[in-house]
Amino acid sequence: MNGPRRSPPAAAVLAAVLGAGSCSVFHQDLPNVPPVVQLAEADTTRVKRGGRVSLRVGASDEDDDPLTYLWHAEAGTFTDSTGNVTDWIAPTAIEGSSETFLLTVDIQDGDLETEDPRESFEIEVLQRPPALRSTPGDATITTRDTLVLAARGVDPDGDDLTYLWRFRAGTPTWADYTGVRLLDEAEQELAMVLSLGVGVHEADEEGAAWIRQHRSATEEDSARVRFISLAPGRHEIEIAVTDAIESPSDTVSARFTLVVEATGSP
Repeated sequence: MNGPRRSPPAAAVLAAVLGAGSCSVFHQDLPNVPPVVQLAEADTTRVKRGGRVSLRVGASDEDDDPLTYLWHAEAGTFTDSTGNVTDWIAPTAIEGSSETFLLTVDIQDGDLETEDPRESFEIEVLQRPPALRSTPGDATITTRDTLVLAARGVDPDGDDLTYLWRFRAGTPTWADYTGVRLLDEAEQELAMVLSLGVGVHEADEEGAAWIRQHRSATEEDSARVRFISLAPGRHEIEIAVTDAIESPSDTVSARFTLVVEATGSP
């Protein structure tokens, strides 16, 4: 004989009701939360042409979505364009003595319906001109004397330097009898240049010619020219140093005068 049916305990009924309700609540599609940037840093904001800037960005995502970092720049290159840590290599040529570049990184969580956060960095790229540390001064020599002219330059950006010597004879015909020897730091002859007024020279400047010497930029960087004149005359000499032949803004120069007197002159 069956006894009377007992009602389930109130606690069991409550648990069943809450269980059914929770199923419908926790299985709803919740809105995606976009990533939040926690860290954005660059080891420098100023760099020379071709220099390197180290960048680091860190973000968190409340939904634990995998994050992707996409780097962009109007110039230069990234060593890793999809990582949260990367280096930006600045361009080797810029406009003027300074140019600022905008670097950006988009942090994506893969959800197309939310807006991805973006971080930006402004990096200034510098193009500083070289400097002439020492140059020859005015001098007087006699015919067939040999004079070694030396100049020293330095480049603050560490760029390679090219020295340019220009000799302009006071009387153009005498330039035909002027010999110039180029020497390296060990006094070894690099080249012999004769008849400067007849060969290649700048327009409308008879008796002028550029002589180039390429050197790597170091603190002891120097250019040497051995000047041998076979006839009396007054020579205007210019020494220039440049880190980019095509960019006049990167060239500095100095002028001096060399007087050649005839042997035996009072």
